[in-house]
Amino acid sequence: MRRWWILLIYPLSLLGWAAIAVPAEPVYPHYTLTVTFDPKRHTISGDEIVEYVNDATTPLNALYFLLYPNYEREPNPYLEESQLDALYPGGFNPASMRIHAVNDAAGNPLSYELMEGPAISQTYSLQDTLLRVKLPQPLAPGAQVKLVIRFTTTFPQTLRGDEGYYRELHTWRFGWNPVAISAQELIEGEYLSSERPYYKQIFPAALYDLTLTLPKEYQAAIGADHQEVQEETDKEKTIHALSAVPVRSVPLSLSPDFRVYEFPDPEIPILVYYLPGHEAAARLIASYAIESLDYYRKRWGEYPHRRLVVAETASSQASFSGATGDVLVLLNQQFFSEKDLAVPNIIDRLLDDVIAHEVAHQWWGIGISSDLNAENFLSESFAQYFSITYFEEKYGAFEPNVFQLERDGLLERFVESQFGYINLREHLQGELPYMLAVKNEFDEAIIKPQQDVKFLNYSGERLYSKGYLMLRALRGLIGGEAMDKLLVASYERFLRRVVTVEEFEALAQEISGQDLREFFEQALHKDDEAEEGRAPYADYGVDRVDSRRTTDGKYEYIVYLFRRGDLRLPVEVVAVDRTGERHKQVWKVDDQESGNFVMVFDTSSALSQIEVDPESWTPDIDRLNNYYVLEGSFLFPRKVQILATGENALPLDAYLIRFNPFSQLLEGGYLLDHRWLLGPGFAAFIKDLGRGSSISALAGLMPDRQIIGQLAWQKTFYSYPELGILGTFWEATDQLEISLLRRPDSTGIPSLDKQLGATGRIANVVGVSWIHQESLRQRLAGWASILNDPEAFTRMELGGWKDVRLGPDVHLGARLAFGWGQGDLGIFHFNLSPLSSFDKVSDFPFVGSVRLLGELDFTFPFQRDMRYNLLNIAMLQDIDERIRLRFGDTWDRLDQVDLGNLETLKLELGFEMTFSGSTLGGLFPWQLTVGVAYPLGPIEQEDRQIKQYISVWTPLF
Repeated sequence: MRRWWILLIYPLSLLGWAAIAVPAEPVYPHYTLTVTFDPKRHTISGDEIVEYVNDATTPLNALYFLLYPNYEREPNPYLEESQLDALYPGGFNPASMRIHAVNDAAGNPLSYELMEGPAISQTYSLQDTLLRVKLPQPLAPGAQVKLVIRFTTTFPQTLRGDEGYYRELHTWRFGWNPVAISAQELIEGEYLSSERPYYKQIFPAALYDLTLTLPKEYQAAIGADHQEVQEETDKEKTIHALSAVPVRSVPLSLSPDFRVYEFPDPEIPILVYYLPGHEAAARLIASYAIESLDYYRKRWGEYPHRRLVVAETASSQASFSGATGDVLVLLNQQFFSEKDLAVPNIIDRLLDDVIAHEVAHQWWGIGISSDLNAENFLSESFAQYFSITYFEEKYGAFEPNVFQLERDGLLERFVESQFGYINLREHLQGELPYMLAVKNEFDEAIIKPQQDVKFLNYSGERLYSKGYLMLRALRGLIGGEAMDKLLVASYERFLRRVVTVEEFEALAQEISGQDLREFFEQALHKDDEAEEGRAPYADYGVDRVDSRRTTDGKYEYIVYLFRRGDLRLPVEVVAVDRTGERHKQVWKVDDQESGNFVMVFDTSSALSQIEVDPESWTPDIDRLNNYYVLEGSFLFPRKVQILATGENALPLDAYLIRFNPFSQLLEGGYLLDHRWLLGPGFAAFIKDLGRGSSISALAGLMPDRQIIGQLAWQKTFYSYPELGILGTFWEATDQLEISLLRRPDSTGIPSLDKQLGATGRIANVVGVSWIHQESLRQRLAGWASILNDPEAFTRMELGGWKDVRLGPDVHLGARLAFGWGQGDLGIFHFNLSPLSSFDKVSDFPFVGSVRLLGELDFTFPFQRDMRYNLLNIAMLQDIDERIRLRFGDTWDRLDQVDLGNLETLKLELGFEMTFSGSTLGGLFPWQLTVGVAYPLGPIEQEDRQIKQYISVWTPLF
């Protein structure tokens, strides 16, 4: 599954099941499903015939089945309800699975009970998730038994794109039927056991045979090798779907609105199920799918199925960009409806990559499966390796390769200027996410059960980016040819099996002929015991270079290399001379014990630079020190990238210096560490300290040559709320800032300065502020600040905000702040400028040394998920409305405050409409807010006015 928004979304999206056969002579379980789909009740109901094989070594007295829909029968009691509104448009809607009867092959009823299932990834809604069927007599090892389960599965209404329905489109990939637990997963014949360290998340292969009856007008996208209509009447039709090989599930997506495009491929048909108006996108998607599929077939093994089915999700707000089941790929509606917004073809390459990743799961994750709890590395990391390898061979491995637009235009030039530098592996799905995780000390071992994960909100970076980089490092360690042989051998040996990392490691050693135990331990399994948030890492670089001329006129360069971290890999070192010739040597693993190494280059021409790991085979956490520049380097011997056109860049291996001719701004720095700016009359600097903390400085020169500026230290603190999921989730809840501010006591606006009592002097202010905010378990915030100028004033403020959910997307919020100051406050006086409808009053903005300011607002949705195309420039999705009441008053002294006297309290009533959507291929959100405000009093009639305002927000500006 490829996700761009990764947050606590439906923890059971890929849960596992069933039995594994004896490798020498596989005997797979067999599911025969005869079911009816009822779109009015949103149910699938019918019979499941299970032919179960005891693949363990002990007899069984009972069989166990996981009932996955019941894991979503109850809302998460730990999350604030508005967190669920993003998934459930009408409020939480439960999924469920009811068991009506369990019989043996002869129709005799069997005794069964519903039990509390295991906490595989969550701790709530566990009731009735496990079905235990008592057998009339023990099932011997190797023996088979047939039983019939009558069940009903209810689809919940949800926007998540899977395991539910929305706008008549019903989709469910895994576990919509009772799923048998393999006998090999039982302990002494029982599934629930205190001896189990954790519960695996597996779904071994089985044979599936589906007969589905549904209304005639519905199209069915079914993940099966064969699909045909067996019978059709005026009202309904019956479809038979069958897989030619054992599969993990029989995923399906059903809609009366689906259209079908079939790519004319004679070997492997590609069928794209799309919603009306999206045929052009469907054709492109099919062509991308066949390209990546053919690439994988030729390089790493035949496609495991006879066809590929792609289906569009019901909404662009699905919780993933792509997701996969056997044969079936789900793609976010964004790729169909928004991909050409404003700039045609802007996200075509991203679409190609998403499809390639999901198609790769037919080899790894689906074809070759694993324990997705502790060893999801064998699914997501391998799919990343497949898709990025395909992408880089098609579009190039280095330099910009994501936003390369062929058509010229104003918006196209803007995209090229601001985002044209992006490289898929470096910036989006590999190096940069991993580097940031390490810098922020959110790094940990890849292989571990979810219950032991320390930084759950970084699981995406750990499994997708870091995992991929470790596979890339393995390729650098054993060589490209051996890596391809390993992947082909894995396909041949592990297809339709549940493989372990241990088995893959053994095969890697067998194919490569190398001892890879240290690499796998350091790269996948180990945490740094001495430092929280760190796992073994690699940082290779050049410390210094000495040189001399030899007696024969040649050059000798002595290169001092270093290695930091416990991850050791062979590293290529390239010396480039002034003629462009490249001299290569390898720093071998056996020579890295001390962490330092001296390498000598003898050349006929002087060297211009030394490059360490120029092909980026190692997961190096600091690439700036990988380059040592000898020619023209002066005091800074590192690689420097200079841009003088105002374009953006984010080099990972170079120091950036950038000049914007429009703003006359010069900036530079290694943007993963620090950044500085120089502009007309000012300079600024900020250093990233990691985990949301920083230190910054700003200095400017006034016309009278006086220096003004600010120095600030900011620290972010985290909480670990109980969220009903296994593992530790970090929420940034508190921020402390200490600052020193030097500025004139003047706004530069004479009329306002007069109202504020500005003195014009230079104020030297010490400030301390604290903000606390929560959004996961409750929606609230609190803040406090103090400003002190030892020569003039003291100013304090306390405030708070609380939001209460009244219904789906309906909120009542309250905000209140109280401030007090004494001394010559000047421009630091409090005022009521937020009450903008009072600006005709002579005393506006009502300056004072004491202030009370508050707001009550009522927010409710007007329209949701509109999909309204605005001239193909933007998409309008949501419209929200808000009614707000603002109030406030100011006083000169604290003893004048009389909260019981409301006659002087100023009131303002406002109404807003906020329009939300996306633009530029759906990548960038936008909001347009239109509002009016009206003063209620106290105010003279001639000063009353309706104040209108408009605001626009987008991350682009």
